[in-house]
Amino acid sequence: MEARAIPRLVRFPIERTGRERGQAEPVAEQARRWAIRIANAADADQWAIAVVGLKQVGPPDFDEIVPRRLLEGLNRHQPAAYRLTIVLRTHGRDIGIVRLGTLRPSGFRPSEARAARRVAGQAARAITKGLDAAPVHPPRASLVVTQDRPKGEITNLAAWRRAARHKEDVG
Repeated sequence: MEARAIPRLVRFPIERTGRERGQAEPVAEQARRWAIRIANAADADQWAIAVVGLKQVGPPDFDEIVPRRLLEGLNRHQPAAYRLTIVLRTHGRDIGIVRLGTLRPSGFRPSEARAARRVAGQAARAITKGLDAAPVHPPRASLVVTQDRPKGEITNLAAWRRAARHKEDVG
């Protein structure tokens, strides 16, 4: 029985990129701009953003510049919100989070938190449009692995792929 090599697909994670095909601004850059707008709406001193599927936006959290205990002491141990975490959600789909921090001993006012949530709703819709419009590209370098197969097995690569998918679905 003669053995032949058949290519086997190795799946890579999908990457979303910007600027290709005339896209005005990469989605990661757009997300960072929206995070700044949200932070400005709340008069926040620190911000961080994380979006599902985007690695380039930066770290999803930040280190406190002023320890919380110091802020609480300056506020005479009155309750205050020094950090806000806002979920970016649109049409029931969570696409990310924005974390905000303040250095003011009095913390965030409720009106600032409401303003930040309002802008976050706009941001979620805009970022979702950017994610949905961003072209999905396979990785630039591809890897093909060959494996030996006995003569007489499937020689049509498309049929082999369908058979492999069927095995995955059944098994």
